[in-house]
Amino acid sequence: MLVIDGVEYGAIVTSLTRNFSVADGSNAGRTIDGKMHRDLIGTYYNFSVTVQTDLLSQDEYNELYQTISSPVESHAINVAYGNTILSFMAYITQGSDNLIREYSSTNRYWGNLTFDFIAMEPQRYAT
Repeated sequence: MLVIDGVEYGAIVTSLTRNFSVADGSNAGRTIDGKMHRDLIGTYYNFSVTVQTDLLSQDEYNELYQTISSPVESHAINVAYGNTILSFMAYITQGSDNLIREYSSTNRYWGNLTFDFIAMEPQRYAT
């Protein structure tokens, strides 16, 4: 299941890779004695997504592609996380797909769509 901005797309997620990044603020760094001092902000959970699109019509595929490639600040995302769903605001800066076959100049099948969701803010803040 792929839900972006409240719209559930019928594309099958074939690969969902989650990544985390524990971020530091501007006061982090090493002192002269070599010791690292952290200025923890929090943990960001980001996701790389690959979807199988052959169950989508051309119009549905184009709608999904237009949504993820739109020049907007962020999207409301729902993705699998552990045994639950994680909902958060994320941005997308790049993605890719490729032309699988071309039946005519107006009938093309695209696939192997991949893109990344990058969290707008930490999902967990440092305590």
